[in-house]
Amino acid sequence: MQCPSCKIPMIVQHQTCPQCGLDVHGKVPNSLLNILDDTQRKILYAFIATRGNVSKASGLLNLSRITTAGIMASIKISLLESASKQQNNAEAILFTKFCEEMEEEDKNE
Repeated sequence: MQCPSCKIPMIVQHQTCPQCGLDVHGKVPNSLLNILDDTQRKILYAFIATRGNVSKASGLLNLSRITTAGIMASIKISLLESASKQQNNAEAILFTKFCEEMEEEDKNE
């Protein structure tokens, strides 16, 4: 979630268990996905729901394939930039390694 005022990712500092009501206060690591805006998140979810098919994801959202592919590329760049700033975050490390492996695989094809 982004700050509505200055547009930077907000930090979660409070979580509550819905079953027992336990409250936990303190800085909670953010997911990389929190940096995405609503449009990027919708496109990413459509992409996942269609098993990585850009054409089908485009159809679900009534967008052109080129627009969807462009936004997917911007999502990757945003996530990699965020991951580079969160070097101790396991999710960031995993995403970065996955992207590096995919790029290496693309070079070998």
